[in-house]
Amino acid sequence: MPFLIAILIFIRPLVSGQINPALDLAVDILLFLCCAASFVLEKKIRKTPYDKIIFVFILSLLISCVFSSQKLNSIIQFNKYLTCIFIFYYFLLEKKRNNFLPIVIISALFISLYSLFHFFVISRYALCYLIREPNADKFTIDFFLKNRAFYPFVSPNLLGGYLTIVLAISLGFIFNRTKQFLSKKSDLLLFISSISFLVILFTLFFTNSLGVWGALFVACGLCFISRRKLSKRGIICFWIIFIFLAAIVLIRYNSDRCFSGLMITVSDRLVYWKDSLTVISKHIFAGVGLGNFSIEGSTYAYNSYLQFFAETGILGFVSLLGIAFIFIKNGSKKIRNSKDYLLISLFVAGTAFLFQNILDFSFFITQISFLWWMALGFVLSEDK
Repeated sequence: MPFLIAILIFIRPLVSGQINPALDLAVDILLFLCCAASFVLEKKIRKTPYDKIIFVFILSLLISCVFSSQKLNSIIQFNKYLTCIFIFYYFLLEKKRNNFLPIVIISALFISLYSLFHFFVISRYALCYLIREPNADKFTIDFFLKNRAFYPFVSPNLLGGYLTIVLAISLGFIFNRTKQFLSKKSDLLLFISSISFLVILFTLFFTNSLGVWGALFVACGLCFISRRKLSKRGIICFWIIFIFLAAIVLIRYNSDRCFSGLMITVSDRLVYWKDSLTVISKHIFAGVGLGNFSIEGSTYAYNSYLQFFAETGILGFVSLLGIAFIFIKNGSKKIRNSKDYLLISLFVAGTAFLFQNILDFSFFITQISFLWWMALGFVLSEDK
């Protein structure tokens, strides 16, 4: 069973729900069945300290489905959440969970190389063809003209969000393997993870996504604060970088929309957030239903917390914040005096994901979010 789960974890980021929803759903169902079978066959079912908050989270999803106006759509979305919850419990209870991380890193290496090939080769030929084609879709041409890496995801920010998580994990993996390297003549996993880190970093640069860098920066700052490793000089540097990033955001906001077109600007997000609050005010208790969120000009709020509130109501919003709070609180305690760099990197990866979703919607994309639920299981596991 672990072998099948490893294969599905390798495949999961390659399958986009926006491009191929049927295959996306099939992979989720297989992951769900494999995790469920593992619990039964390996007798992993037992109580954990997180059962209550997860129960409230699931309850909010069920209530949202019951009151949904498009129940089939909500049921499909419910299956995705249920898959992620099973992934969380699998890695919370799995003793050999670390064996899966090289699979995650190698999968990201493959995706990075594929994305770079698409960016440097396929996109150029596709753009030349589309420009010559009189009936070409202007949407597609504009997308390619942005000159940002995005494949196999549907946007550069989603690719950036995925790569940010794996970048942090691979760095922690490298540090842990380096400690063991002196006692060995060679270490293939150390070599592969080092190459992966460099390729992922290179690919992340071409996504040109400011949000993921900002989220990673804040997550690293929180990590240093949690470990009490941040000196006064470090705090000053932290604020200088923060002000620098904030200045770039303000420049983009006040620009002549040179970053607009199909790419979402800060001003666009503010409009979406305002419209999302209007939806929330009308459906504050049960929400509009899982997967039913829609506002003028977008099917995403570009803030996962507001969108989840709009879809599931107050109970779902509180339970999601509760899970995020538990992750940050318990994770901060665990990494405080830990020498396990892999644990620290998983905390950074998960925290970066939470911060990035203030400005984006990768929480709703199982192609990415399954990694956060994995990180949640790793960080909250009792044997760490």
